[in-house]
Amino acid sequence: MEEATSLAERSGAALAAIVSVVEAAGDQVRAIATAAEQQSATAEEINRAVDAISRIAAQTATAMAQSAQAVGDLAGQAQDLTGLVADIGGSGDRAAIALGPGRPLEKGLPPAYQ
Repeated sequence: MEEATSLAERSGAALAAIVSVVEAAGDQVRAIATAAEQQSATAEEINRAVDAISRIAAQTATAMAQSAQAVGDLAGQAQDLTGLVADIGGSGDRAAIALGPGRPLEKGLPPAYQ
């Protein structure tokens, strides 16, 4: 009888240890599930941010192309204007304009405008 009581007590202790390990494993599984949900939400936020960046980059590229076109158009208008100014200045020929910094008109404008 004593031996049966001892075995029952040891079995009870072993079962209590098993229950404790199973509870700890359950806690770990719940923690992993929570972390996985958080990672999924974060991945979705990152995807939305990348999409937004892609849209902004496409808009920027379009705007830059339009700006390049406008600069080209403006350069053509500046050349036309240079010719008109040369004609008005009475030189009869088209004056070249230097569009670089610090480079004045070669001829065609009165000194006050050069």
